[in-house]
Amino acid sequence: MERSLGLLVASAPEGDGFRHAVGLARSALRRGIKVYWYAVDEGVRAVDSEALRSLADDGVRLFACAYGAERRRLPHHPHAAYAGLGVVSDLMSRTERFLMFS
Repeated sequence: MERSLGLLVASAPEGDGFRHAVGLARSALRRGIKVYWYAVDEGVRAVDSEALRSLADDGVRLFACAYGAERRRLPHHPHAAYAGLGVVSDLMSRTERFLMFS
């Protein structure tokens, strides 16, 4: 299995969990680890943040909860794939490590 990291981020963009997840994602990228980010709950508010746009530009595969974005009336952004929780299940089973930040 190739080195990969899955992150489920439910933390709001101003929260400590979000900041820790961003730092971990950057560190993993520097080590050549593939990073998959799934934003859920309050984490969907960060999809258009500078931090996540930058991570996506650097190679993080960014997913966001379609229901969470719809519920919060947030627009879909082109650098994220909007999907359901089935994607989370796939990420959990297909990544070497999977962590959650709330």
